[in-house]
Amino acid sequence: MLSSDMISEILSQYSGGVPILVGFVSTCLLGSALLEWILSVVFVRQPPTTVALFCYGMFLSYICESFSLGTLAEGVRIVERTDPNVIFYVLLPIFLYESSATLNFHVFRRNLPSSLLLAGPGAIMTMILLAMAVRLISRLDWIVCFLISSVLSATDPVAVIASLHQLNAPEKLASVVDGESLLNDGAAVVFFEVFRTIMTSGGLSFSHSLWTFIRLAMGGPFVGFVVGFLISVWLRAAQALGGVQIIGVTASVYFVFFIADELHTSGVLATVSFGLFISAWAPTCFRPKIQESHLHFVKIFAHLANHLIFVLSGVVSMRIFRPFWSDGRIWINLILVYIAMNAVRGVMVGVLSPFLRRVGSDISFKEAVILIYGGLRGGVSMALAMVFEGDSGVALNTRAEVAFYIAGAVSLSLLVNGTTVETLYRRLKIYAVQNFRRAFLLKVMESIDDEYVKAVEELKFHWFFEHHPYVLDAANLLVPKLKDGYLDFYGDFHILLTPPAHVFARLNVKGIDSLSTEPKKIRANQSAIEDLETGNYNNEFMNIGSMGASLGRERSRSALVGVDGLDIDQRCWNIIATSVKMAKSQPSVTSSARGSAMLIMDEDETELISDTTNQKNNINTTDNLTNLDHHSNGNSDLSRGPSLGVKEERSHSESTPLLKDEDEKQSVSLQIKRHTYDETSVLVSTEETQHVCDTKGRSPTFAPLLMATGSLHTFAEQELLVCNMVFNTCWQSYDLMFRKHIISGTSLLTLKKAINKANHTTAEEPTNAFTAEWESIRNDLGTTKPSNAIFNMWKSDFERILHDMEVLFAFINANMDLMKAGGFEVECLLGASLLDSYKRRMVQAKQELSRLRDHYFNHYIMGLTIIATNMSLNVKELIVSVEMDRGILLEEDEEKIIDVLEQQRLALDAFISQGAEIQSM
Repeated sequence: MLSSDMISEILSQYSGGVPILVGFVSTCLLGSALLEWILSVVFVRQPPTTVALFCYGMFLSYICESFSLGTLAEGVRIVERTDPNVIFYVLLPIFLYESSATLNFHVFRRNLPSSLLLAGPGAIMTMILLAMAVRLISRLDWIVCFLISSVLSATDPVAVIASLHQLNAPEKLASVVDGESLLNDGAAVVFFEVFRTIMTSGGLSFSHSLWTFIRLAMGGPFVGFVVGFLISVWLRAAQALGGVQIIGVTASVYFVFFIADELHTSGVLATVSFGLFISAWAPTCFRPKIQESHLHFVKIFAHLANHLIFVLSGVVSMRIFRPFWSDGRIWINLILVYIAMNAVRGVMVGVLSPFLRRVGSDISFKEAVILIYGGLRGGVSMALAMVFEGDSGVALNTRAEVAFYIAGAVSLSLLVNGTTVETLYRRLKIYAVQNFRRAFLLKVMESIDDEYVKAVEELKFHWFFEHHPYVLDAANLLVPKLKDGYLDFYGDFHILLTPPAHVFARLNVKGIDSLSTEPKKIRANQSAIEDLETGNYNNEFMNIGSMGASLGRERSRSALVGVDGLDIDQRCWNIIATSVKMAKSQPSVTSSARGSAMLIMDEDETELISDTTNQKNNINTTDNLTNLDHHSNGNSDLSRGPSLGVKEERSHSESTPLLKDEDEKQSVSLQIKRHTYDETSVLVSTEETQHVCDTKGRSPTFAPLLMATGSLHTFAEQELLVCNMVFNTCWQSYDLMFRKHIISGTSLLTLKKAINKANHTTAEEPTNAFTAEWESIRNDLGTTKPSNAIFNMWKSDFERILHDMEVLFAFINANMDLMKAGGFEVECLLGASLLDSYKRRMVQAKQELSRLRDHYFNHYIMGLTIIATNMSLNVKELIVSVEMDRGILLEEDEEKIIDVLEQQRLALDAFISQGAEIQSM
C-alpha cells in the first residue's frame, strides 16, 4: 500500500496528484480495453493480451515522456514512482485468488506432486544455476546474483495458459503449468526476502536464515488454510445471503494477505492456500447460483487487476530502462541473462523429468518443451524488482542494475516467449485429434442438423411467417450447417459461413416475384384491414392467433424463446392465475352485491373445475372469443368507440355494483351446480359462462381478486390493477426476446417505455392503460416520424423499418402468449371492455405490419428474414445445448459450435449497421 511519506511526496510534488493518478489509471484501463477489442477484431488468432498490455504500458510511458503531454505525463511520472506495495496489496491478492479458486481442484490435487517438485526443488535448482550464470555474465556480487535469480525463478504463465486453453490443450498440462506458477510465486518471495535481509543487515546466521525460510514457507499456507476454514464455516451459516457471501469472500482475500504479512509470513502463499481451500469446499459453502455469481465477480475483478499489473509493469520498465539507453554492454549482458534463464529452466525440467514420471506425471518430450518455453516472468517479478529498487539500505547503482536485469528479463520473456509459444505448440503437434473423435462428432453434427430441420419446418405455422414461407428458406441459408464443418489437426472447428449480403441479394428478386404467386393471401390481409376500419375485427384477431397444429405452435414458441422461455411465460401467467385462485379460496366476508357469493368453493374444488373447464375451452377457444366479441360489439357504448365506451363505463360503475341482484343469483346458482361434481353440470354451457363473465361489460372475477388484496376499489382502479398484471407479464416476455436476439435494445426500450407510460395512467383519464400503451408504441414507430427526427437521424430506412417490425412483432407475440397461457380465465379477468381494447390494439398492430409490408415490401422481407434467422439460430443453439446436457456432445465442442453461431449473428448485425439496402443490391 502507499506509505504516508510517499503520498505526501506525491501530493507536494504534483498539485492535485490524486486526481491526476485516478485520471491516468482510468485512461490506462480504457486504453487497454480498446486494445483488447482491436486485437480481437484485427487478428484471426488473438495474441496474448498480457503481452499487448505490457507493450501498451511501455509505449504510453515513451510517448508521454518524449512529447511532454502535460497532465498525462504527470500521471506517468506518478505511476512510475508508485510504491510497489500497490501491486502486492491491491492488485496481486485478487489475481492470485482467482487463479487458485477457479482451478479444477481434483485435477490440481492429482498433479500436486509434480507442481511441488517443480516449485520446490526445481525453483532451488533454477536459482542456484541462474545465480552462477548471472555471476559469470555481469560480475556482480554473489548475494546480488542470488537475489536476481530468486526473483527470476518465479514464473507467471498467464499468456501461456490462455494460449493452451485456446489451443484445446489437455487440462493436465495446463494444470501443471498453472500449479507450478502459483506455488513458486510464493517460493520466489520467500527466497527474495531471505537474500534481501542478508544484504540489508550485512549477513545472517544459518539458523536465522533457516527459521526465516520456514516461517515464510510454512506459515503462509497455515494462515491461508485456517482463515479458509473459518470463512467456510461462516459461509455455510450465511447461505441465505448470497450478496453478503460474495462481499465477505472478496474481503477475506485481502484480509488473508494482510494477516500473513503482519505475522511476517508469505502473503502470496497464504492467498493461494486460501483460494485452493475455497475451490475444494465451494459447493458446500455456496448455493449453485451464488457460486456462479461469485466466480463471475472474481473473474471480472481479477481481469481488471491483470490489466493494471501488466500496464504498470510496462510503464515502470520504461522508467528503469531509461538511464541505460546508451550502455551497450549492459544490453548485451541482458540478452545473455535471458538466454541463460531459458537454458537453466531446460536443465531443471530435464533433470526432474524422471522424478515427474515417478510421481504420476508422465510428461512427454514435446510437453517438456512447452513446459520449458512457457516459463514466462511477469507481475510478481516486476513488483519484487520495484520493492528492491526502493530499498534505501542498498547502494543506488546496485538497485538500478538489479532492477534493470529483472525488468529486462521479464520484458524479453513476454515479448519473445509469450508471442511465439502458440506457434511452437502448433509446430510440435503434441495432441492430434483422433479419427474416431472426428467421425463421432460428424455423426452428432448430422443429428443436430436433422433435428433442426424438423423444428424449423414447424416454424412455417407461425403467424409471422405463414404468408412468406420462402423467408424461412432464406434464413436457413444463413444458419451454418454443422455437418459441413470439420475438426483440423489441432482440434479447431472450421465451417464456411454464408455472407448475409449474398442471401439478401437473392432474396430481393424472389421477394418481388412472390407478389404474383400469393395474390390471394395479400388480398386476404387487405380485406382484414378493411374489416378493422368498419369495426369487424374478429376474423383478423383469429388470424393472428392461428398457428396451425398444436405441435407446430409449441415448436414455434420453443424456437422463439427456447426452453427457458416456456417456463418464464408460465410463471408470468401464474402471477395472474394464482391471484384469482387465492381470492376464490378466501371465505366470504360479506354478502354484498360485489360477487362475494362466488367464494363458496374451496381451493381444491376450484382447481378441479378450472382444469375441467379449461379442457373444454381448449376445444372451443374460437367460439368463446367470437361470442365474447359478439356481446362486446353489441354493447351500445362500445359501438361509439372504445375510448368513449370505457369512459362512460367507468363513470357509471362508480355507483353501480359489479353484479345486479338477478345476476348475483344466477352466479350463485351456477357455483352450486359446479359444487355437485356432476360431469354434466361441471361442463357448464358456453352461453351461461359468457353471460356471467360479460354482464354489463364487467367481470365478476374482479370481486374475488380484490377480496384477496383486502380492499375494495372503483371499477377504473380495478381495470388498472389487471392491466398492471398483464404489463408485468409482457415486460418479462420482452426481456426474454431481447436475450434471445429476437429484438434489439432500441426496440426493447420502446416497448418498456410504453409500459412505463401505461403504468402511470390514472383512473380519471379517458383512455384505459391498454390504449395508452398502444398509442405510445405507435407514436414511437420510426416510420411514423419525419426523417430529420432525432430517432431517425443516424438510422437508415431499413433500420427504421426493422425497428418497427421488431416492436410490433414482440408486442403481438407477447400478448398472444399471454392469451394462450391464460385461456378463458384471463378473458374473464379482463372483462368485456378491457378484452375489447386488448384485442383491438393487437389488430391495430397487425394493421401497422401490413402497412409496412405494402409500403416497404423489399425491406419488410429483409426484416422478416433477419428475425427468422435469429429464431432459427436459437433453435440450433437449443438443440446443441440439449445434446450437451445428454452427454453426447463435449462441453468444449459445444463452445465451438455456439461461437460459430455467434459469429453469424455478429455478421448479421454488421450487415444491418453497414447499410443493408446497399449491400443487398
